[in-house]
Amino acid sequence: MTHEHVALFVVSALCASSGVLGCATANQDDSPPAVTEKSGEADATPAEPPATEQPVAEQPPADPTSLTVSGALTYTELPRTKSVEAYMGREFTLVDAAGTEHNLKPSDTVSHEQLVGRSGQTVEVTCTPFAEQQPNPHEQAPQGAPGQGAMPRPAGCTVTALSPAP
Repeated sequence: MTHEHVALFVVSALCASSGVLGCATANQDDSPPAVTEKSGEADATPAEPPATEQPVAEQPPADPTSLTVSGALTYTELPRTKSVEAYMGREFTLVDAAGTEHNLKPSDTVSHEQLVGRSGQTVEVTCTPFAEQQPNPHEQAPQGAPGQGAMPRPAGCTVTALSPAP
């Protein structure tokens, strides 16, 4: 056996044992491997059934509950500087008969000026409550107690109707 035959034998053995596609020896032709045809039935049924996505029925947003409260309305002008008072935004407060203080905000239907005009009066407000809000991470905010992070803005009520108390 010559060196050429030994080398050819080693390459052939390596190609056969490795299972590498496209591995060819000097004695093999360079024609592409024959394509085997699959039956039409195999193509018709996929190996895994496709995931069926159920359309999600879009539900209308839940109507927030309205709150009607009567009490003394107080306006406190907020400082025009960066301060805890300005950040908390407690411009309008309403103290009801039970002594509960409600943080009020103007809305599209009841303006800031209307609330200022009723300051010091006993009024009845219909409002939509909102939860306290954490500040945006990129926003400057006063820090709470050590280890607590930024102070959240307080919960309150957006005024949708304002009238003199009965």
